[in-house]
Amino acid sequence: MGFSRPLVGCFLLLTVTIGANAQPIVPALIVFGDSMNDVGNNNKLVTIAKSSLHVISLSKQLEYYKEYQSKVVSIARKENASSIFSGAFYMLSAGIADFVLNYYINPLLNIHYTQDQFSEILVHNFATELYNLGARKAWVMSLPPLGCLPVSITLFGSGSNKCVERINSDALQFNNKLIASAQGLQK
Repeated sequence: MGFSRPLVGCFLLLTVTIGANAQPIVPALIVFGDSMNDVGNNNKLVTIAKSSLHVISLSKQLEYYKEYQSKVVSIARKENASSIFSGAFYMLSAGIADFVLNYYINPLLNIHYTQDQFSEILVHNFATELYNLGARKAWVMSLPPLGCLPVSITLFGSGSNKCVERINSDALQFNNKLIASAQGLQK
C-alpha cells in the first residue's frame, strides 16, 4: 500500500530543514477541526493529543489556542512566539461532523440558522479570528459530498440508498464560502 502524494508532500514539508542549525521550515503544525482529524491511532499512547470522541466546537478550540499562545509567549518571549505563530502551518478540517452530526440533527441549530448562516459561522468567523491571531499559512480541507456518506443516507435518505442531494448541495455551498473566505484573507 502506497502513500498519497499530498501526505508525502506534507511529511516532507514538515521534515525538511534549512541551514547548519537545522532550523525547521515550519516551526509548528497547528490542527483545528472536528473529530474527523482523530482517526484513533494514538488511543494507546500516553498523550493528551487525542479527541477520545469528545466533540469540541471551533470557538472552544480557538479559546484553547489563545491559552496555548499565551503559554508559548511566556516560554519563548513575545518576539519568538510571534515568529512561531506567523511561520506555523495551520490545518483546518471542519464541517463534516459539524453538519452531519450537529446542524442537521440539532433543532436548536437548524431552526435558528439557515444552512448559509451556519456555514458563515463555521467559515468566516473562525477564519477571520484565526488570521487575527497570527495564522498566515493554512491548509483548509473542503467538504466531500456529505450526502453520500453512509450516515447521511441512513439518517436523511428516507429509506433510499441514494445520496441525499440537499446535503450535497449544502456541502458545495460551504466549500464556495470556504474558497471566498480564503481569497478574502489573501488580500
